[in-house]
Amino acid sequence: MAEPLTKTEDRRRRQAAGRDRRHQADCPDKFRAIAEWWRIEAEDSASPEQCLTYAVNQEAIAADMEVRPRHHSRKPLDVTRYQWSRRA
Repeated sequence: MAEPLTKTEDRRRRQAAGRDRRHQADCPDKFRAIAEWWRIEAEDSASPEQCLTYAVNQEAIAADMEVRPRHHSRKPLDVTRYQWSRRA
């Protein structure tokens, strides 16, 4: 029988599970995977509020990409995805 994982090992394993999704081309699923990574990071962070804020922002980008795919397909290289998502 395998030994149970420590809290740190479990957290690292869950974060690693989403690695491929986080490194795919820009799409809503990528930003949802990044949000998930930040929520896991918040579990053991000295500043969980900041991690959770990042997660909320990544979820907002994903939702905006679904609502405005043409807008996101025109994002210039010198603007972050977060900045572009906030533009009308």
